[in-house]
Amino acid sequence: MQKNFLILLSLLCCLHVHAQITFDPGYFIDNEGKKTTCLIKNLDWDNNPTQFTYKLTESDAPQTATIERVREFGVLNFSKYLRHTVQMDRSSDQPSQLSEVKDPEFQEETLFLKTLIEGKASLFAYREGNLRRFFYQMDGGEVKQLVYKSYIKKPKEAYYSATQYTTANEIKQNNKYRQQLWIDMRCGEMTMRDAERVSYTKNSLIKFFHGYHECANAPYENFDIKYKRDLFKLRLRPGMNASSLVLTNHILPHRSADFGMKWNFRMGVEGEVTLPFLKNKWAITGEVSYQSFQEEMSSEAGIGRVDYQSIEYLFGVRHYFFLNEQSKVYLSAAYIFDSPLSSHSTFYGNPSFYDPNLEIRTFNSFSLGGGYTFKDRYSLEVKFDPDRGVLKNYAYWTSSYRTISFIFAYKLI
Repeated sequence: MQKNFLILLSLLCCLHVHAQITFDPGYFIDNEGKKTTCLIKNLDWDNNPTQFTYKLTESDAPQTATIERVREFGVLNFSKYLRHTVQMDRSSDQPSQLSEVKDPEFQEETLFLKTLIEGKASLFAYREGNLRRFFYQMDGGEVKQLVYKSYIKKPKEAYYSATQYTTANEIKQNNKYRQQLWIDMRCGEMTMRDAERVSYTKNSLIKFFHGYHECANAPYENFDIKYKRDLFKLRLRPGMNASSLVLTNHILPHRSADFGMKWNFRMGVEGEVTLPFLKNKWAITGEVSYQSFQEEMSSEAGIGRVDYQSIEYLFGVRHYFFLNEQSKVYLSAAYIFDSPLSSHSTFYGNPSFYDPNLEIRTFNSFSLGGGYTFKDRYSLEVKFDPDRGVLKNYAYWTSSYRTISFIFAYKLI
């Protein structure tokens, strides 16, 4: 069962690779200053690119543009990259690879920098794996790195502790970027403490640049909020389950029972976290839901009743296909941990042949689903739980519990 779940995830990944990277409206400006309107393959770059793929029209063959011949490109209402030749420090921030030098070790590089804030003071970002750097530009002048560097400071002398001879290396930070902000962007009643409160993170720096432009009464554009990312959602998920249950005894087949299909109400609460890359198309989900199956059957051997109620904990992935600005469809897969609530199956008949009370204890299972979302608030989903064993504690019994769920979801937050 776990193997099937992994196969499903692989299929979803393949589906994403082959069907979901789209060409979106954009543009680029070449070295001669010529602007070309085109369709750009929007990879929602996690690392800053050195090239990109574009098409002049939907029917044209894809072409590649490189950093050597393009000085600016952008995806409309999504992102903007500018080519700059800068002095950049690539010193590692990993504890095992820290430098013993406090000052940045600059080298000249030509990069596509991602625009975060554009105005009197512009802010840019660069990312390459674990390497993250921010740059700024004042009044269209030179683009400079905001300097932040972790380094090791060795003690002048070693010392003896009670148990061993040791040297205590300290990890220090060069926070020169705060001084740069204070010198170049001082405004109004701003104090040095305001600059000292800024951390070397995108959100903190954007907040500082926003405050600077407001103070200077200068126009600016915040590219980071052009494509809003609603990363967390909480949904209420009521619905109906169409479930069937078959209990099979492999020693005495006549003791088996088929309870058929029954409709039951279900209720769930789901949290969804959208992954902040790949254009908001992947999400991690977690749901707590209540489900039940209560039914009675009769045969020549006697009467059987089942009362199965449980709390389900579902953890999965979801992949969206955007239809337009208001609508999207999705596929999902989840692993289910089931917790029965005093559930059992009872048989009435000849006591020498029937176990009067079979305790329900379930195996973990997985589910597949697909749905439609409108305005990111209302959703309709069909979910299939293909097979779940419910008689975990019995050697000669097997069981098959299958469910198709029809779910309406409403976003609370």
